[in-house]
Amino acid sequence: MFTFRLEPVLNHREAIEDSLKKEVAMCKTLLDQEKKKFRSYTKTKHRMLGDLRRKQKGHMSISEMLLYVSFIEQLSRDLELQKHKVVEAEKRLGLKRERLVEAMKEKKSLEKLKEKGWKAHQKNKLKEEQNFLNEMGIYRFNAR
Repeated sequence: MFTFRLEPVLNHREAIEDSLKKEVAMCKTLLDQEKKKFRSYTKTKHRMLGDLRRKQKGHMSISEMLLYVSFIEQLSRDLELQKHKVVEAEKRLGLKRERLVEAMKEKKSLEKLKEKGWKAHQKNKLKEEQNFLNEMGIYRFNAR
């Protein structure tokens, strides 16, 4: 029976890979959320700028204009902050993906070792079986 001596190590690397896959998925979800917020802020800012332009063509009080301007400025600051959050989320995702690729390579190398060991085991088993059959043939030949 074939037993791979490094099976516990292989199992550990598989667990690490699974964990990293989950982390990558979480980072991807977070990135999608941050991008969604960014798009939402952008839409709101464009909508507010359009409203301000329309109201400026009509009658608009100074206090109402100042409210619009301060809100749009706050949206601009929020957009800039959100842009940084998106960039950071992209960086985190990239790092997690790199770690995942490394973990997959490490696991793959152990899987290749295991496969190589399995093939060697099968070859030895086949050789033993062939030797046994040869001995049986010689025994039968000599028995005649």
